Amino acid sequence: MKSLFIKPSDFSSRISDKPLVVFKYLLAGLSLYQAFLWFLDRNAIFFDNGLFPDQLLKSFYPNGLYSFGESYGVLLIGLQALIAIIAVLSMRSQNVAFFFLFLIEAFLRKRNFFFTNAGDSLLGALCLFAALTPAVKWKKNDHSKIKVGDLLALYILYSIIYFQNFYFKLQSRWITGEGLRDTLRHQELARFAMDSFANSRAVVILNHIALLLVLVSAFSPWIHPRHRKLKYVFWASTVAYHVGANALMDLSWLSVPFLSLQILLWGKIETSEPVPENNYSWSWRNVIGLCLCLLGFWGVRRADELAAFADHANIVFVHNWNMFAPPPPLTGRWEAIVKGPNGSTLKVDEEGIKKILSLRDSQHEYKYLYNLRRTEAFPVRRQLQKFLCEKIGKSGDEVQLNYQAHFFESDESRTIAFAPRPCN
Repeated sequence: MKSLFIKPSDFSSRISDKPLVVFKYLLAGLSLYQAFLWFLDRNAIFFDNGLFPDQLLKSFYPNGLYSFGESYGVLLIGLQALIAIIAVLSMRSQNVAFFFLFLIEAFLRKRNFFFTNAGDSLLGALCLFAALTPAVKWKKNDHSKIKVGDLLALYILYSIIYFQNFYFKLQSRWITGEGLRDTLRHQELARFAMDSFANSRAVVILNHIALLLVLVSAFSPWIHPRHRKLKYVFWASTVAYHVGANALMDLSWLSVPFLSLQILLWGKIETSEPVPENNYSWSWRNVIGLCLCLLGFWGVRRADELAAFADHANIVFVHNWNMFAPPPPLTGRWEAIVKGPNGSTLKVDEEGIKKILSLRDSQHEYKYLYNLRRTEAFPVRRQLQKFLCEKIGKSGDEVQLNYQAHFFESDESRTIAFAPRPCN
């Protein structure tokens, strides 16, 4: 009976390098797009008169490790774009380019952790693991091959991501069927009002289907390519999971790095020539890749044990893949109130605040406002108040921030008022 899963004896088998070529080109394209998004929001994120200037970073990095001037921030973004282009055009320098993309992405993500998410983390991790695969290039009528084992570390990383997410979901309200309901009621990301749908019985069923799809996704890389129909079912399940999430929530490009992994699953094992049993020799690339994967396993821990900002300086491959697990505990809207010395009051709702922020990337905007409510975000809120003073206030005014929160578990709503800041 033919094995359902890939065996160690299959590691030395040959597969087409075309899926790896497409995967690497897509990674380079995503890095280029990420650099473009950083560039669009450079004024708000990197400049001293914006939302996250270098002086603010000293609140989180007292040694100034990730502090640099405005011009250096733009230079680093330009360097990321240039190296992404080199990764596509130069086969000889391809893996070195991907390694430097990993370093730049990690640096920018740590410096701008207030604006980043799991998609940014995965993009950096994939750039690192792509640097540990053979250099490849698209050539017309070319039938170059790589070994199945050359993708082993990427396959393991793929499984780590979904197994960890499944584990975290089991530790939260997803196991009782309430995880998806709370996620859909998270109005900061919802594409449309879903309160009535979120409270329906159908969502409980979809909740458990989503759990099953995450578990199925974890096994996808290991289905033997000879079982094309079954592999297609597993592949389609993962794609459906991410496409469905994007249909219901505004995730921007968050799911694209996850979907890029699906490309690697379509390599067909060549059977035209016999392959010796257990003839796979371990390359230094795979040894390093497997060590990094083990570090990923070492990073597994319960989501409720994580401090609010404890992970912002972690190396990229120790990311805890706890996306929406546990589901968001609350949802809410921000409001700014500008009070004049003569008793005048100007109220600005969240949509008005977003227009003033002028962040072009919706994920940068979402993560900034989401993280703003954390206790440790006090210096960031003060910087926002200063920013609002400069944009809509005047000398003698004071700006107060309110967060109108709704807590899912207790079904309680209340307004959290933060201390006002005078406009000097």
